[in-house]
Amino acid sequence: MTNGTPEPANDTLQDDPVFERPTFIHPQWSVGIVIMLGLVSLLLGLGNPLWLLGGSPFILTLAVWVVVRVVQWRRRARDHGDGVLADEPRPDV
Repeated sequence: MTNGTPEPANDTLQDDPVFERPTFIHPQWSVGIVIMLGLVSLLLGLGNPLWLLGGSPFILTLAVWVVVRVVQWRRRARDHGDGVLADEPRPDV
């Protein structure tokens, strides 16, 4: 910051092909707490429907987390680890 004017943001990390954005921008401990609350609300909701109503934001977050993890798992399984997808021809080495 010079003379009260902000300097331009350094976006070199985002241009780096190795840089990966975190899947969830919140700290891992906060995501874990919300997921545990969603699981508890879901289990307690089997006996009392009010838990399903009260815990619905946590249950929805749990569902989104599960879907994102499954998609990531499937993408990693599709990728051989060398950047070549399974349906693409492999380069001769």
